[in-house]
Amino acid sequence: MANEPRLPNGLTPKQFNFYNNIIEQMKKTGQMNPSQAAIDAGFAPKHVSKMASSLLKKPAGQAYLKSLQKNSICSAEATIDWVMERLTRIANLSLQEDGANNYAALQCSLKAISEINKIKGYYAPDKKVNLNMTMDDVQFDRAKELAGKYSREY
Repeated sequence: MANEPRLPNGLTPKQFNFYNNIIEQMKKTGQMNPSQAAIDAGFAPKHVSKMASSLLKKPAGQAYLKSLQKNSICSAEATIDWVMERLTRIANLSLQEDGANNYAALQCSLKAISEINKIKGYYAPDKKVNLNMTMDDVQFDRAKELAGKYSREY
């Protein structure tokens, strides 16, 4: 194995295949089986468990896996356009092709519309003011005037 050609990342082709097999297992099943990944990469089954364990600890392999993880995180970020497109699809579920209402999907549609409105800022934030004071009649009239001037209905 010492004389095997190395890739630019320092891994041999078998090691590279091992790490790619690990990634494929994670994509397909959400779990990894290092021993099976090593066998699929072409390592001898006799000491595959020990070999898989050492490969997972190998710094060059960890660096390769981290680089794949960074790429997948960047590509998994949801943009606001993507979110709005998905919410719009859900909002339209309550309407059938013929224009009739699909009452089974109505609740999901209403929630999606609510989320769209929140994203677009159509809901005013809750504003509540509690005012407790003691005052004479002159101050009360002025306080009433100011409260009327600076309060709004939402």
